[in-house]
Amino acid sequence: MNLTKIGMDKMKKRSQISITDFFLAASIFVVLIGALVFVYSNYTAKFASRQESSMMQLSAIQAADILAKSHGKPDRWGVNSTLAQEIGLAQDDRNISAQKLDSFLNISYNTSKELMGITDEYHFKISYIDGNTIAEKGMNSTGRKAVGVERRVIYGGENAILSLILWKRDDQ
Repeated sequence: MNLTKIGMDKMKKRSQISITDFFLAASIFVVLIGALVFVYSNYTAKFASRQESSMMQLSAIQAADILAKSHGKPDRWGVNSTLAQEIGLAQDDRNISAQKLDSFLNISYNTSKELMGITDEYHFKISYIDGNTIAEKGMNSTGRKAVGVERRVIYGGENAILSLILWKRDDQ
């Protein structure tokens, strides 16, 4: 009987150790899975934010290039802006037409967004190299994310800078 009792005591201790080991291993496993889920969701959010910024940057580059280098469609849309299918301000490559710029400034904000092919909010500005503003259109950024592009252009025979900033509203 003594041997049986001693064997039972050893078996109980081994069982207690095995259960303790199991709970310790399970706890470590749960913590590791939790950490993995946290890291994955954090990485996914950063990736989505970078992708959104890249897409905005690409849209800004394309829109600024079209404004600075293209005549627009049709070529003489500046004479009658209601015929415009695409806005381009150039009379020649990077040489801005005063007539097209004036027509662009008189088109509604939403229509100009459509004709530039952008969905984000924007702020457009042309200024001389010394900083004097020639023309401005759009809204100043009040959002959570903004990207900007500048192009060197000629306006009225003088060097100028065309600036286009795209931004997202906080509710977008």
